[in-house]
Amino acid sequence: MAFKVPPGQEYFFENVRSKVDALIDYKVWPELKKTQLRAWLNNFSTDCEEYFAAHLLDALLYRSNRMIESSFFEIAHQIIPREIEKTSNSNLINCYRNILGKKKCGNKIKFCTVPKLNAGASGESILRSFFRATGIDDKLGVRSDKISSVLEKAEVLIFIDDISGTGKQFKDYLNNPLEKNGKPLIELLQNKIVIFSPLIAHQEALKNIGGEFLHQDVFVKPVETISEKDSFFYSADGFFRGDGYNSVCDAKTFYEDFLVKKGFQIKNENKYGRLGQALTCVFNNFSCPNNTLPIYYHDNGSADWKPLFKR
Repeated sequence: MAFKVPPGQEYFFENVRSKVDALIDYKVWPELKKTQLRAWLNNFSTDCEEYFAAHLLDALLYRSNRMIESSFFEIAHQIIPREIEKTSNSNLINCYRNILGKKKCGNKIKFCTVPKLNAGASGESILRSFFRATGIDDKLGVRSDKISSVLEKAEVLIFIDDISGTGKQFKDYLNNPLEKNGKPLIELLQNKIVIFSPLIAHQEALKNIGGEFLHQDVFVKPVETISEKDSFFYSADGFFRGDGYNSVCDAKTFYEDFLVKKGFQIKNENKYGRLGQALTCVFNNFSCPNNTLPIYYHDNGSADWKPLFKR
């Protein structure tokens, strides 16, 4: 059966657009502009396309600058202290309290970037935003490719990231040597505490990282956790977004046909985001993760298509 607007859902598009307008007006999504929204919505012309676009907006997991800053604050003042206190090491506990109190702590605790393999926000920009939001001294930061310079004195290494969808990038980073023919980084981190704290982590990432480093002191502590249920095409009953009318299969066919219609030059493995996770996450401070559906951010270079966000 072809993808259609279900009976009784003729006003769904207008209702969702009105909701998003209100989120903008009331400064819940203050950085998103109505002109930006209208330009993206104008990409969708038929009733079915508008219905599909409305679901994309309704499912959007948007994090504004203020939301991101609040999450960084939670990492600095709740997640990290809780993990360090579990060590019962009074020196480390006092050291971190000194960091929050803007006092000197030496080099026992360091904040690290996570290497990025794809376009989008760099690990350095994420860490800079963390320091700005929390007031922690940015001299405590270290780039992922310079981490060997702090290993001698550092006892706690804290990795800050925006999202971990599969855990692969962080896992690969720990498993690979820093230098040619050198030891894997994880072997150099023996007897050190490693805290990986992304703003959002998928349950798949938690499972993959936790299973890989089960016997090391590697702790994954995200602010938010998402799961396969947060995938745009997830369904518990076979229907698209629970509309009781369209099947998920028909919705996916409609989506893929729409991308072709609009001239998207995307490899099949990327149409649903990295590893098909089909996420709807957007960080205004940074960009759209590669696990997010490209229909939100892809720029095909055509005047006929306006992305909602930048990658």
